[in-house]
Parts: sequence; structure tokens; C-alpha cells
Amino acid sequence: MPVYQMLMTEREIDDLIDREPFGHGVGRAAFAVPSDPSVIVKKQKGRYPGANIIEWELWHALKETELRNLFGECFAISETGKYLIMERLEDLTNPGWDKMIQVPFWFADRKCSAFGKAANGAIKIRDYASVVLERTLDSRLFPLSL
Repeated sequence: MPVYQMLMTEREIDDLIDREPFGHGVGRAAFAVPSDPSVIVKKQKGRYPGANIIEWELWHALKETELRNLFGECFAISETGKYLIMERLEDLTNPGWDKMIQVPFWFADRKCSAFGKAANGAIKIRDYASVVLERTLDSRLFPLSL
């Protein structure tokens, strides 16, 4: 697998991807990377790259925790946030997948398409831009001491 710079230009990422997306969501399109089938690129459709930025920031907050293995890994983001290079997780086809994974209470998008299967067979969250932030900031769940 190639090593990606964490922060890349739009041009650098655009040069890596197929010309046409293989998938579409409401706010983003998914592109294959011919030189690296282990990743995809999520390209923001609109002007605000919020979904990519949320996934990038959330991944970096979780990658050193016990939740790491529940989420698809993020490898790089464009300087503008328009592009996100992420672990490729295949579509789920097995019935009962939802009984095979427990997700954090603050994760909001629990439809099948938000999950995928890693190369090792693990089920992970591949679209985690929809989170309920106020739940993560609830002081009753994470008491603060000053």
C-alpha cells in the first residue's frame, strides 16, 4: 500500500482517482484509486467539506483508542477538505450484519450503507460524518474537573 502525505493538494488527489465515481451519497461521491485498490477517495459535492472534515477529525481522535477497529481508517485529506482518502470497505451482503457490531451511542447513521467489510472480514463504519456531537460533550458522561 502506498504511503500518503496526511495533507495533500486537490490536484495531487484528483490525479490519483478514476474520472467517474463508482458511488454517490447525498453530499459526496466515492472514487476508486486505480493504483491502490485498498483505498477510496470521498469527494465533497457542495462547497462546504464538513463531512470529510468531521471524519478526518473523528478518525484522529479515535485512532489511539479502543474504538479504532470500528471505523474505517483515514489516510489523507486535501488542504481544502474537498477530498478524503480512506480505507476501502466493501458493501455488506450478509444478513444479520447489524447484530455483529456495536457502535458508540453518539454515532447517528446506522443504515447498512454506512458500514462495510474490511479485507480481514471485520465490519467497520465507513461513513461516520453523522454524529450527535452534544452527546459526546455531555458533562454527565465525561465529568470535568477544573
